[in-house]
Amino acid sequence: MRRSLRPAEGEGAAVVGYHYQYVVSAALVLRGLMDRSLEWLRVKDVNAGRVDDLVVGSGSRVDGYQIKHRNSTFSFRMLVQEEDGVPLIRQLAEGWQLLRQTYGRSV
Repeated sequence: MRRSLRPAEGEGAAVVGYHYQYVVSAALVLRGLMDRSLEWLRVKDVNAGRVDDLVVGSGSRVDGYQIKHRNSTFSFRMLVQEEDGVPLIRQLAEGWQLLRQTYGRSV
């Protein structure tokens, strides 16, 4: 029988899973604040497809990020093999297209 988690345990497990996403997002936001390029940001942008973890806008561009962490090396094969029926490279390209359509700037 599976032991059910108490609410605080489930939330703790979720935070651990998002640790790298939070660290990378914080570093990107801090960089934008320090160099004064950050104009706006969105977390989990529904208009960004798979590059939705963090979308950062500056005067001249919009950058969308999909942040993942692996304990092993990332290979070209991982980029082109299908995951959920669609290669990661295609998912990223579709996210780029959505950002261009939504924000109409350099992405």
